[in-house]
Amino acid sequence: MKANSKTNAKPPNNSPVKNIFAFKDDEKPAWLPLVIAFGVPVLLYMQTLWFGLTWFDDDKLLLNNIPFLSNFHNLCRAFLTDAYDNGSSHYYRPLQTVSYMMDMHIGGEGHFWIFHLTNMLLAGCMSCLLFLLLRKFAVPIGLALLSTHIYVAHPLFVSNIAYIPTRGDLLLLVFFLTSFLCFIEYMQNSRTVYLLFHWITFSMALFCKETAAFFPVVFVVYYLFFREKKQSGYGMLLVGVMYIVSLVAWYCIRLIAIGGRAHSTEMAGVMGQSDHFGLLPVLSNWRTIPDSLSVFFVPWNIAPIPSFTLFNTILGMMIIVVIGLLLFKNKARPLKHKLFCLFCFLVTLLPTMLYHNELIVYLNHRLFLPMIGILLFLLLCIPENRFSKNKKHFNLMAAIIFIVFATVSFINSRSYSDPLAFYDAAICANPRSAIVCNNRGVVYRSKKRYTDAIADYSKAIALKPEFSDAYYNRGIAWDHEQDFDKAIADYTQAIKLAPWNPEPYNNRGIVYGKLGRIDEAIADFTKAIGLVPSNAEIYNNRGALYGKTGSFANAVNDFTTAIKLKPDDAEAYNNRGITYERNALYAEAIADFAKALALKGDYAEAYNNRGVAYYHQGFSDNACMDFEQAERLGSEAAKGNLEKFCNK
Repeated sequence: MKANSKTNAKPPNNSPVKNIFAFKDDEKPAWLPLVIAFGVPVLLYMQTLWFGLTWFDDDKLLLNNIPFLSNFHNLCRAFLTDAYDNGSSHYYRPLQTVSYMMDMHIGGEGHFWIFHLTNMLLAGCMSCLLFLLLRKFAVPIGLALLSTHIYVAHPLFVSNIAYIPTRGDLLLLVFFLTSFLCFIEYMQNSRTVYLLFHWITFSMALFCKETAAFFPVVFVVYYLFFREKKQSGYGMLLVGVMYIVSLVAWYCIRLIAIGGRAHSTEMAGVMGQSDHFGLLPVLSNWRTIPDSLSVFFVPWNIAPIPSFTLFNTILGMMIIVVIGLLLFKNKARPLKHKLFCLFCFLVTLLPTMLYHNELIVYLNHRLFLPMIGILLFLLLCIPENRFSKNKKHFNLMAAIIFIVFATVSFINSRSYSDPLAFYDAAICANPRSAIVCNNRGVVYRSKKRYTDAIADYSKAIALKPEFSDAYYNRGIAWDHEQDFDKAIADYTQAIKLAPWNPEPYNNRGIVYGKLGRIDEAIADFTKAIGLVPSNAEIYNNRGALYGKTGSFANAVNDFTTAIKLKPDDAEAYNNRGITYERNALYAEAIADFAKALALKGDYAEAYNNRGVAYYHQGFSDNACMDFEQAERLGSEAAKGNLEKFCNK
């Protein structure tokens, strides 16, 4: 009897599931698991529909780009500019930008619920695709579904769904999983349609995030480790040609879009960044591997903006040792299959380690894709016969983990509801992060809480004395507090630390102008223009000072340049009009004031200024009408002019 029972024992299932939608042993499609997989992240993050922005990149991506994102005529331009559409970033994310444009078109300006909804729906799609991939690796249906739920509810990945700027990572993961599934299908039945979809989705992934450039390595290694002996290599030659075509096309378009500034130290300084790219940063970022494993296996006190910690590094090294031991467990699964999972983790993590930033060591959302390799590895280490015998215990344990993870993620996601909540949570979890302190100071400054802002900037400086942005921002706060000496001191320090950044020069010039130190102010504006000759605001600022000194030609020239650089700048037209008016060129002044009002209908100062020009030209009725309109808009000067020129 014992011999017969051994003979009839079911062999372990090591082969991939043959049907992409097969969820049961008989490989008949069943859609309920897909519905559940889609619904879990959607329900878990439903509350994000009421969230706003965090002011951690999303203000630059969305608020600063509303005119661009609101116009579908800019669709082609999205592929020919950087992610921020300001010509200063090395991040190339055109499909992310296109998705934002679609959201803006549907929801309208200022309605951020649609952006959160899209993240939720993409997370639901990613959840379904992850479940399908686990089934392709012959993970039992129950274990695959539970593992998918645990993964999407993991506290480490809250930012991937609750934080709008992670759209690129969500799109990347959706296209990666789809491309991978199609590749597996092609390997199994050699149908050309799957190869075509594999190539298309891989190509689309390239335009989501640069990490996709490493995907061919993953696919080729999968082919080498999982192919059957009877399979020919000619198909992979065709696939290789397709990869090269996509990569070359993507690289050329990316080169046109961002040019040679991808790794420009000078431009990084302009943006307040300190990025370095190459193989050397991999050595300085080696702790990303153990620290990421640590927070994945022990998701305690997850920081929205993390830093390396000794505890996480040591724990991560211990986890690496355990992973090494698990490699040789469950021999029913071939060693090379488990090695592939670890290889997938390392290869998809590598792109995040190629950049070194002195302020941000890594971000949690960048781990969403690499950790799939670790998840697959863990599942392949579970013997199928042991899972079958202890199915109830596995399910109970998985259910408890899911409930705990979902509860923590539900609570932590609230940190992304508004800027202050985000940075309060970030500082609570990582109080020694200089950039977090600096950024919360910016939030306080926007709320006119200048004392709190100065305290945060000072803390950032104490944590990182060479942090030029913190000095620059504190200078702005001192300026608002009317402490001009301290403002000048901070701007000067910011210039010493980042002499390539035009902003401290510009702001110090403004303060010098307030103090009547005109020559020093003009010198600062001139220096700033030399650093960034395309900035209309700085020309406008210098032109205003030239106007005060009576340098008519220089003032008009600067205002005209500002208008050419920024044709919708109402202030530049108004300022040039003032210059014309001071030099008795009333017709030209009236034309400029009219243009300013056409651009900004509630511009009280322009109404008042045009009224003065009308009066000097002898058009008293027009002048009084403008003074009245300016007064209605709150202009005190217009009120005085009504009394002086209109007897009202």
